[in-house]
Amino acid sequence: MLRKLLLIAIILSFLATISLVALNFFGIISIRSYAEDIVTGLPVLEDHVRTGEQYFELQGEYEALQEEHAELQEEHQNLQNDFDELEAELETVRSEKEELEALYQEMQEEEMTREERMEQLVNIYSNMAAAQAAEIFETMNRELAVAILANMDDRDAAELLENLPADQAAELSGELQ
Repeated sequence: MLRKLLLIAIILSFLATISLVALNFFGIISIRSYAEDIVTGLPVLEDHVRTGEQYFELQGEYEALQEEHAELQEEHQNLQNDFDELEAELETVRSEKEELEALYQEMQEEEMTREERMEQLVNIYSNMAAAQAAEIFETMNRELAVAILANMDDRDAAELLENLPADQAAELSGELQ
C-alpha cells in the first residue's frame, strides 16, 4: 500500500510539474517572476540576486562602459602617437640645438682667432720702421690695410701714412672714416 501511495505521489508530482511548465510556456503564469519574488524576498539573498529588469539595466550599463572603454583606449592610443611624434620632434630640435651651439662656439673661436691675428699684425707693423711698413702697405690688400690702420695707435698710423705715396695715403685715410 505504501508503494502505491508513493507511486501515486510521484505521478501526481510529475503531472503537476508538466502542468506548471505548460502553463508557463503558454504565458498563463510566470514561474520565473514567482521564483524571483521568492528569492528576492529572502533577506540573505536580497542584495546578491538581481531581477530580470535589473539584469537588463546592468547589461546596458556594462555595454555603455565597454563602449566608453573602447573610446578611451582609442584616445589613449592617439595621445600616445602624438606623444611619440612630439618626442621625435623634441629630439630633432635638441640635435639641431647642439649643432647650432657647436657652430656658434666654432664661430666664436674663429672670431677670437681673427681678432688675435689682427692684433698680432697691428703689433708687427707698429713695431716695424714706418718706411719699411709703407713698402709692404703699397702692395697689401686694401681692406686688410684699412683694418690694420684702424687698429693702430694714431701716432704709428700717422707715421706709416707719411711714408706712403700721397694718393694711396689719401685713399686709405678716406676709407678709415
